[in-house]
Amino acid sequence: MHSSSMRARDFDDISAIERAAAEWVVRRQNGLTEAEEKEFENWLKGAQQRSTFFAEMEETSQMLDQLRKPARAGEAATADFRAIPGRRRADGRSQTWWLSMAGLAAAAAVLVAIKWRQAPTGPDYAQVLATDVGELRRFALPDGSVIHLNTDSSARVNFNERERRVELSRGEAFFSVAPQPRQPFWVEAGAVSVRAVGTAFNVRLKSQSVEVVVKEGKVSVDQSPPGAVAAASMPRSAPAEIPSRSKLVAAGEKAIVSLAKAPDGAEQAIVVAELASPQIENALVWQTRRLEFSGTPLSEVVAEFNRYNRHQLVIADEALGSQSFGGAFAPERWDALVEILEQGFGVSAERNGQVITLRRNQLVPEP
Repeated sequence: MHSSSMRARDFDDISAIERAAAEWVVRRQNGLTEAEEKEFENWLKGAQQRSTFFAEMEETSQMLDQLRKPARAGEAATADFRAIPGRRRADGRSQTWWLSMAGLAAAAAVLVAIKWRQAPTGPDYAQVLATDVGELRRFALPDGSVIHLNTDSSARVNFNERERRVELSRGEAFFSVAPQPRQPFWVEAGAVSVRAVGTAFNVRLKSQSVEVVVKEGKVSVDQSPPGAVAAASMPRSAPAEIPSRSKLVAAGEKAIVSLAKAPDGAEQAIVVAELASPQIENALVWQTRRLEFSGTPLSEVVAEFNRYNRHQLVIADEALGSQSFGGAFAPERWDALVEILEQGFGVSAERNGQVITLRRNQLVPEP
């Protein structure tokens, strides 16, 4: 019983190594970054079997490529199997040849499955994603990427063999991008383009600016007309180039791009700033259906609540809007915010249908 379970465990380990080896073959064919190359080298050093399985998978992949060329297929197969010794089967075929073909078929199946999973999405994939006011949704894309859409947001997804492109026309979205070095991932928001390969970042389209917060990896941010950075004329095998005028934004950083033109008509500079961990968490906390504020002007607090609710808060005087405020709320609890303002901040609320007007209480002079 014990030896049987050991054999099953050994088989599972070998199967895992085979799949990992096949995946590394495909990833190396698609191109590795310097960090991924080091990861591959460390993986090879992990166990003696790994280099053996990787060599076999790589050879299988090469044979599959040769078999796609009819003129060389027969020559390649003959050269490979003629040198394999083995006893004859009853039907006259070599026993070792038969086992080798079975191994080749198994390895090919693993490679094909992984290549299918990592292959670029077909040219016909297009989808419009949207959320209503107060709604948050998660969308899984066919390449393995995920988009989280915040309240009242809209995005159009278009994938082809050269690139993956998302146009954020309204609102805010968080992108977890599956790595595809030969098929870059573009996000367009207003006149701003963000390019990623495998990373996680947040894009918010405001009326006068675009904000990009990077949680993992790096992205390039470029201010240009929508579609201008697309590499439509580039060959399929070449990755899209990052425009020279773009700025690289790394994990833990935020880029702000103004959509307004400078007085001389020139484009505004892309401002990149480093964020502390609490600031990053605060920028992404909406994914957990929370709003958090710390020393935030009340005008900004109200603007955030208005994004998530049909009930709209209006501040009647400028001095009240500049007052600092802090706290954590569920985004739909505008009523809790109003109650706190009334009870603890000397604010009166005038309700008129779905509009709530906030004013400072008028102080009554002492007699």
